[in-house]
Amino acid sequence: YGNGVIVNGINVTKISCIPTYPSGNVIIPAQQTIVLEVPLGTPTSPGSVWTVVCTFIDTVPAVGGGRVLIPHFPIETWPTSSDCPFPTSNDTSYRWHRNHRIDTYFVHSGSYCNGVTGDSIVNTLAEAYNFYVLPTGINIQTTSPNVLANFLADEVDQSLSNLPVSYTHLRAHETGRN
Repeated sequence: YGNGVIVNGINVTKISCIPTYPSGNVIIPAQQTIVLEVPLGTPTSPGSVWTVVCTFIDTVPAVGGGRVLIPHFPIETWPTSSDCPFPTSNDTSYRWHRNHRIDTYFVHSGSYCNGVTGDSIVNTLAEAYNFYVLPTGINIQTTSPNVLANFLADEVDQSLSNLPVSYTHLRAHETGRN
């Protein structure tokens, strides 16, 4: 390919407005960063995988990828168990939150009230009633776009002992502590 940008297998160098030399080679000064906005080429849906490969003349390619996200600015709340702002659990509280434009809830594992659990909120209710969740400590069994992110920790206060086990193992590995 010479040097350029390939998105989902399609060379988009010419249409991505990257500065080039007359030879067509891309101009990226050493130790510099550029931000590109390029078309994906084919229609995608939330959760779809995308890949980007930047090829260079004098070094190995740089590869990146991710998933298509929903452009969304969440208006979120951390509900108390007495709020129970979830449909089928407390419809009045749910309507109050939604009428005030709250569309995203932090959700933890365990029970809330009236038989609704964090697992059922994340894996069933969020998509069925079109609200968003940031779960923590929940076995996510859905690919629903209503799960915005997996919330890892809150107020860890710089102590590894306050982090979830999976994150603690990751940090210990990165720092050389096992």
